[in-house]
Amino acid sequence: MPSPPHNGGGDAHPPQRRRYLNLLILLLRLVTFGFSLAAAISIVTNSSPSWLRFQSFRFVFAANVIVAAYSLFEMCASVYEILKGATLFPEPMQLCFDFTHDQACS
Repeated sequence: MPSPPHNGGGDAHPPQRRRYLNLLILLLRLVTFGFSLAAAISIVTNSSPSWLRFQSFRFVFAANVIVAAYSLFEMCASVYEILKGATLFPEPMQLCFDFTHDQACS
């Protein structure tokens, strides 16, 4: 069950500012998704299939697909948080999940 935001007893941000920050995060996730998806598509639609022979290009393609999938998941989580006003996971777990995956995908 989703848990409401909890900041140690008090809310550090008023609801209007929290909504603005969530929309900004959603916009940044959308931009990340768009660029990583565009990069993956441009690699796949390259007219020369010789990129398959190079391990570095396969690695870059796989990295772009992973980042696009993660960004899509985080966009869905952001939309859920904006609409429901609660995080998908309990707040401490959500923060840890976001931080560790953002660091891994950066």
